[in-house]
Amino acid sequence: MSERSNAREPLSVLVPVKNEAANLRDCLASVSFADEIVVVDSASADGTQEIAAAAGAQMVEFAWNGKFPRKKNWALENIPWRHEWVLIIDADERITPELEREIRLAIRRTDVNGFYLNRRFWFLGGWINHCGYFPSWNLRLFRHRCGRYEQI
Repeated sequence: MSERSNAREPLSVLVPVKNEAANLRDCLASVSFADEIVVVDSASADGTQEIAAAAGAQMVEFAWNGKFPRKKNWALENIPWRHEWVLIIDADERITPELEREIRLAIRRTDVNGFYLNRRFWFLGGWINHCGYFPSWNLRLFRHRCGRYEQI
């Protein structure tokens, strides 16, 4: 089964950005299975905001004051998330159909509060499978009330 389901999942997605027009459209398409997509932007000047709006994502402006919390923690604390589960994805990342299926199953579990996702890096026409770039486990899918990045 290689096609994505059209059903929206009770999942919120956080996409922190600044000047990501080159990447954002494909990133947002890869998380279109989520019911809520929030793009937190730091004053982009390259059309990022228009791309997010055209994709139906909610736009939130963030101005970092040089102190804590930074963008991801600020968003986790201040956005009124519609869903318990949040997925954090950078604009240059994509959710594959296989990972989408895993996420759909994962957010139905009641025995865990989060999941680490293994990132892969594509460079000069191929996957990097060494040099500390793979595996690269990152906490990216979790119950938003349970997870934070920096400790203030």
